[in-house]
Amino acid sequence: MSYRGFSPLTRAIKDGDKDTVKWLIDAGADASPEDRSPAYRSGLPNGFMDVPEQTPLMVAASTRHKDIVELLLSTGKAETNARDDRGWTALRATIPYSQDEIMELLLRSGDIDIEARDNNGSTALIQAASTGSPSAAELLLGIGKADVNAKDNAMSTPLIVAVGAGQARLVELLLATGKVELN
Repeated sequence: MSYRGFSPLTRAIKDGDKDTVKWLIDAGADASPEDRSPAYRSGLPNGFMDVPEQTPLMVAASTRHKDIVELLLSTGKAETNARDDRGWTALRATIPYSQDEIMELLLRSGDIDIEARDNNGSTALIQAASTGSPSAAELLLGIGKADVNAKDNAMSTPLIVAVGAGQARLVELLLATGKVELN
């Protein structure tokens, strides 16, 4: 662990240093563990970024390092459906940052649970509806075949969330599937 509590692998991923990531993995660094800094475990900020028990794949996806996501997936050891303390997977980590290329890469990896639910029962499509990400919704509906009628813990569907968030384009996308339950 570094002085900030990150493993060398996580630090290299955050820095976008693909060569170092490859060297570390080749030397035996585990591409799947959660990085748990002592500061995070104590509930204190670690001075760099709160790490909510993310795997290296989650870190690479959320920090926009597509080449590192590809490298981690190529090892066959990256846990694509592991969840952080919010219940988010690597796929979910791409949505707030509009990382469509990384999202597509993860969806095409064939090992993604597109209906994985977070601690609030939300799916990736519900998150895309709430954050106003039509491109993410298109990928989730197209490649991922996301359930347009999934309900979160509050019984809200992607359509209800999109309407409530004023996301007209997402409402249009969802209705265009012809599968949305309107009542």
